[in-house]
Amino acid sequence: FEAALSETSDPMEGDYIRYQYGGYEMECSVEPDGDRKSYRVEIRPVYYLYLIQEEAVTAELRRVYAEFGFDQNTSDLDKVETVYEFVCSHVQYDQVHKKNPYFHMKSTAYSALIQHTATCQGYSVLLYRMLRDNGINCRVITGTASGEAGTEYHAWNLAEVNGRYYYLDATWDAGKTRDAWTCYLKGSADFSDHTPDPRFLSSAFLREYPVSLRNV
Repeated sequence: FEAALSETSDPMEGDYIRYQYGGYEMECSVEPDGDRKSYRVEIRPVYYLYLIQEEAVTAELRRVYAEFGFDQNTSDLDKVETVYEFVCSHVQYDQVHKKNPYFHMKSTAYSALIQHTATCQGYSVLLYRMLRDNGINCRVITGTASGEAGTEYHAWNLAEVNGRYYYLDATWDAGKTRDAWTCYLKGSADFSDHTPDPRFLSSAFLREYPVSLRNV
């Protein structure tokens, strides 16, 4: 499963699956086969969305990208800013279902894009998909964040601009105007209220995704 969830060139693989996937169910059976036994192992991944919902996401994103009007002259910085502004202005935090562990829709790109409401995971997955669709290297980062509500488990993003990687937290900047953003393209030294999980601080991860010390 780790191999299946690894990053590829496809924006609908990697973290897009990892954070919209709820594990798997497995069944094992054995039947006589002459002087042998035949074993069958069936593994069924559990996804948060149905195919028809993913198709709705793709169709809506196609419409949104047409409105963006990106072309070969659009800089990576302009792409990141446009996508980030879209997510921050079109998605509200899901206060209704945030503590419901059985309502996985709140953590999906579908909920964020089509229903305009999501928790931090939904924000992060949608931002990942949109940036990757437009040629920007991006990851979903999980860890803890400390704010007015205290310290809680959280998800945000890491995106590449001009060969360096910067943190973005669309959940915390949701509903704000561009000049009021506080979590946009932040370097590690200026993002101390967010602490990534250890695997995102490993030397192997940071070699592949060198996080800038300072803001963009």
